[in-house]
This record gives sequence, C-alpha cells and structure tokens, in this order.
Amino acid sequence: MQIIYKKDNKDKRVFKFVSAEFCCEQASEAWEDRAVIFGEADTVLNFDNNVNILKCSPYPEGAVFTEYSISFCPFCGKSITVKEEEN
Repeated sequence: MQIIYKKDNKDKRVFKFVSAEFCCEQASEAWEDRAVIFGEADTVLNFDNNVNILKCSPYPEGAVFTEYSISFCPFCGKSITVKEEEN
C-alpha cells in the first residue's frame, strides 16, 4: 500500500490525503469501509500522517474513535509506504 499526502499551505503541521494505491483487494475494501484510514478519524485538521486501523467504540452519548498506527498491510503483509507529494 502506498499513501501520498501533502502539507497544508497555511499550517505545515496539518496533513491532507492525496491518493492511495492498494497492495491487495482486502486493503482496498477496508479503506472504502473506513476500517483502515490515513490520519485521524474524526477531525477537520489532521496532525497524523500515519496509516491507521480504526476502532469505533459507540456509546449512547456518541462514539469514540481510536487509531492504531500500522506499517504493514494487515491482510497480505506488504509494507505500507507514506510519502509527501512532490511539487
């Protein structure tokens, strides 16, 4: 899996997703279902440039999202590459 991101023009600490290439069909499906994501799950400003497995804990008053950073595809075991977009 390869993820391309760029830094925000105004705040260089903020990362924006650009594109993804998937190593296997299961990774693509997990991405579409938001089980695997880039950065933080429930935020406008993303300060995390990792690929994460997402856990959602629902409660009556709302949900809590927890991200677990991963370096390898949980389905096929291939390395995950995260790169900044070249200008």
